[in-house]
Amino acid sequence: MGAIWVCERGWQALFAHKWIPDRGRQALCRAMDGTHDSGHSLVILQTGEQVPLKRWLEEHPEALGDKVVKRWGIDLPFLFKVLSVGKATSIQAHPDKDLARLLHEAQPKNYKDSNHKPEMALALTEFEALCGFVSAQDLKDVLQTVPEIENIVGEAVAQALMNAELHEKIDAYVKSPLRSAFTQLMTLNKEAVAEALSKIKKRLNEENQIRTLTPKEQLVLRLEKQYPDDVGVLSAFFFQLYQASSWRSALFGCK
Repeated sequence: MGAIWVCERGWQALFAHKWIPDRGRQALCRAMDGTHDSGHSLVILQTGEQVPLKRWLEEHPEALGDKVVKRWGIDLPFLFKVLSVGKATSIQAHPDKDLARLLHEAQPKNYKDSNHKPEMALALTEFEALCGFVSAQDLKDVLQTVPEIENIVGEAVAQALMNAELHEKIDAYVKSPLRSAFTQLMTLNKEAVAEALSKIKKRLNEENQIRTLTPKEQLVLRLEKQYPDDVGVLSAFFFQLYQASSWRSALFGCK
């Protein structure tokens, strides 16, 4: 039996799965099976007793196999989740193993374990994701076509990014101005965020009357409806947009 989360971002369609306890008409956003401290799975014994999966594995390490125990210890080396995404989820960072350990030691309240977080996703239905920063050329296009973003990052940073046009990837030459631009964006005060989103919404709705908006522009308008005045909507211009049909998969590594 896995742990489940109820939240406004979920769909009620997840109730079709019999292994998820019925929660009435509440919307579920996540079901999880594993040994993570945020929600242990339970093993139901023949006696009817329910014990945490981690404790059961400690008593029955042979269930993991010798290779798993040798490499990862007596614990499940992955966390299985089923996501029911009715609304966009929050922005997440995936530190590598070394950084994850340092963050956990420094801020255990915010970083609850020392594990890195690579993820593999398999789409059960049509799927959209924002993952990783766009290329240097795409950043240049954003600065040329989204004046609100150019105004936010400032002239000096915008010019530094524009000069990186020959670099296809986010390499060392681009990282510094990109970091400055994204930091400037994510630390905007609420009033500035609301003003920028208002201008973008008005401009895109007007332009939609005379041209077809790009998939990213359409996404930004949808995100703004879900999260009005949220800086995360503006950040969409910095990330790569992936659109996949059902049963396609993606691997998100650690940085």
